[in-house]
Amino acid sequence: MELTAFFSSGDGWAQPWVLDVELVESLRFGPPAGHTDLDVAIVLTQLLHHDFVSYGTDGQGRHLDDESVPLVIKAHRAVLERLALEPPAWPFRTFDGPRGFGSYWRANDMSGSWKARRDCIEQILGPTRDALEDLQELEYERRFTRGPSGSFKNLIFAADGVKPEIVLRDAVNNEVEIVRHADTCLVFTDPLPAHGLTWRQMVAWWQKNHQAGADEKTAAEGLYRRLYRSLDSKPEQLLMITYCAGTPRKEASTCPR
Repeated sequence: MELTAFFSSGDGWAQPWVLDVELVESLRFGPPAGHTDLDVAIVLTQLLHHDFVSYGTDGQGRHLDDESVPLVIKAHRAVLERLALEPPAWPFRTFDGPRGFGSYWRANDMSGSWKARRDCIEQILGPTRDALEDLQELEYERRFTRGPSGSFKNLIFAADGVKPEIVLRDAVNNEVEIVRHADTCLVFTDPLPAHGLTWRQMVAWWQKNHQAGADEKTAAEGLYRRLYRSLDSKPEQLLMITYCAGTPRKEASTCPR
């Protein structure tokens, strides 16, 4: 995905970049057609890094202004959260003004050093860039490592009663159908992200399809209870409890203890 996807042509030298505000705001709800959240997150990270470094050094080549920066930061946060990554903590949200980057660097002894300002932005966005690079590497490995062919159809799981009866309707296209007891199981049919399915994304799916209106923590507890009911043995229950107890920090806020 190219950076220019978020901009339209301006009026030449005076305004060479015009942010597509409608597109950027839509990123808070999902990536544009033909692109993934990973694509979007990488480009937004590059954009924010470039513009804040530019503002803190020579001031040349910026694409954003004080009105558009908060929009991009909000979109960036939403996309990273869908990827189950920790968004950066911004001590400022604009270039100028009392809460801008300029005021921040003057208050933190960076006035005489371009390097200090570059290092500041690197400290904020560097961990995000590194995490995205790790996801890119995982995507590359999955794409070029031999594995099952075809596309993901659905994930049928967590029966909390009689096991569902499933038949293969179309062997060529791998089309399956639940013919009995569909009400006892869960069926996940959303596209799988390139980096795999995370707990946080499962919670978002559950919230959307089974617990609309609930906040994330309440939905996570609802999904946890539903999955726990489907477990038939003590070892399975212990495994689930242990998994949640050892969940990485970026997922911990949604995994019940």
